[in-house]
Amino acid sequence: MVKLHGWPNQQQVGKQGVLAAFELVKHSSNLTFQQNMLPLVLQSYLDQDGLIGQDVAELTDNVYIKQGEKQVFGTQADWLNGQVVFLPIENEETVDQLRAQMGLSPLDEYKQALKKLFAPQK
Repeated sequence: MVKLHGWPNQQQVGKQGVLAAFELVKHSSNLTFQQNMLPLVLQSYLDQDGLIGQDVAELTDNVYIKQGEKQVFGTQADWLNGQVVFLPIENEETVDQLRAQMGLSPLDEYKQALKKLFAPQK
């Protein structure tokens, strides 16, 4: 569909349609497909056409990690031995600036939120 009509926009399919297209990309197991869609997802965000910075950041990090590279925005983490452990981040010194540009909270705040989310309930 994208080859025929381009990335969907809200005028064509509404906000829910844009989000549905993004979810298909995000959850695809086809790395090449995700790589090809990433610039279109970024442009949709820049055009303010239904996607938010978190969408772009998560897809970007997911693609980079699948390629064997470090993540850019610090959205990907594991829960190991009762701790949140971020997968390697490219520029840890400037990651909070990049996160802010995408409307994301600082990495430490995100880590605390993940701790609350994943910590076993007592």
